[in-house]
Amino acid sequence: MTVSRRDFLTTAIGAVGAAGISTRHASGFSAETINRKALVDRHSPTIRKLDPFSPLSLGNGEFAFTADITGLQTFPREYEQSMPLCTMSQWGWHTKPLAAGLDPKQFRLTEYDTHGRQVGYATASEGQRELYDWL
Repeated sequence: MTVSRRDFLTTAIGAVGAAGISTRHASGFSAETINRKALVDRHSPTIRKLDPFSPLSLGNGEFAFTADITGLQTFPREYEQSMPLCTMSQWGWHTKPLAAGLDPKQFRLTEYDTHGRQVGYATASEGQRELYDWL
């Protein structure tokens, strides 16, 4: 059975309404308005000094950008030996070929406690500099 996009969306929106979740009215306004200024202000980090061990990383699981005190990647050398500034995405990849003898599956992540669970991050190049730099 094939379901059209319109039928799927109609069913999904109907389910949201049945669950009691606010939906937009035909006028384009929601029954519950969002205070966008408060939302942005609540998530508005401020960096007051350059700290090579604490750059600002922003991401959504698909894309991540790590910034220095300028909000950009202006001072990469200051962060190079601690927490390199980078831009990453799950959908994009560079075209530099992997050197012979290197295997990305052998890359070792550094484990950090993140809200009660261990999460691996690519923060250490010791013993894997060539692979680390390629990644």
